[in-house]
Formats: sequence, C-alpha cells, structure tokens
Amino acid sequence: LEVLMFTDTHCHLYKEYYDNIDEVIKESHKENVDKYIISGTTFNNSLEGLELADKYDECYCTVGLHPEDITDGELEKIIDLIKKNKDNKKMVAIGEIGLDYHWNKENKEVQIEVFEEQLKLAQELGLPVIIHAREATMDTLNIIKKYNVIGVLHSYSGSLEIAKEYIKRGFYFGSEISGFK
Repeated sequence: LEVLMFTDTHCHLYKEYYDNIDEVIKESHKENVDKYIISGTTFNNSLEGLELADKYDECYCTVGLHPEDITDGELEKIIDLIKKNKDNKKMVAIGEIGLDYHWNKENKEVQIEVFEEQLKLAQELGLPVIIHAREATMDTLNIIKKYNVIGVLHSYSGSLEIAKEYIKRGFYFGSEISGFK
C-alpha cells in the first residue's frame, strides 16, 4: 500500500510560534507531511525561513513583506535579501505579499507601492508569488494584470468570476485556516 505524502504549501514554522520546530516536523511526518514551504512575511522571519530551509532538507521558503508588516526600511531589506538569495534553490517564491484592506485601509497607497515593488522583482527573477489578498480583490487583480507573474492567492476573499480571471493568468488558490496549529 502506497502512502500518500503531503506538502504544506504555506506554513509559518517560526520560533515565534513553536518552541521546538524539530518536534513539529517529526510529528507532522507522522501525519504524512514530508515537505514544507515556510512563508515569509517580514525581513526577520524571511531570514529565519531561509535558515530553516538550509537546515532541513524537507523545508523550502518564500521571502516577502506582508501588507500588515510594512515598516520604514523593511522593503529595502526584503529586496536585498531576495536579490542575495536569487540563486538559492530553497527560496521558491516571493511572498507572502499583497494587499489587506481588512485590518488597515489607511495605508492603501503604501501597500500598493510595496506590493508592486515585490511583483516587479518576481517578474525580473522569474519567481512565482504568494499573494495575500483580503478585501482588496479588484485592486489586487488590476495590479496583477501589469506583471507577468504566476503563483498562489492566499486568503482570497473575492468572487468566483474574479477567481476565474486569476486562473486564466495561471494562479492557484490556497486557504487560511484560522486558529490551526
């Protein structure tokens, strides 16, 4: 009997959340998870994701700046980190990037600017993107149309009709399970 193995395509395996990452990986192997893509949202946890990907054969990572984590100077640090690791085969995408108008509508222009800078870099490097799009469906789609990128939409809150537009562009969808550990 062949056992089906799974890849966790979007996890935040950080010391901030887990006391013993070795144990988390060991326990998830028992549940048939054998690969992990650790999603970066800040400079610090993107750096930690790169370190974990280097430490564990089964771990890969993304590097990016989440719209809720935008602070002065953070974008420049993320861009530099991505460029320094552009040939690292364990960095598989740029993300988690995007727009989130649920928690903060006051900085839409800044979110858009940061999102577009990371999309430009993804296009330049030929990397897929992991996009967080919460209550920002049309802005996200209109921005995506400017770039030749593919990837995954995470935390998508739009309609089926708009989802079909993303699918035509080569995007996939991921989900967010609140409170799951």
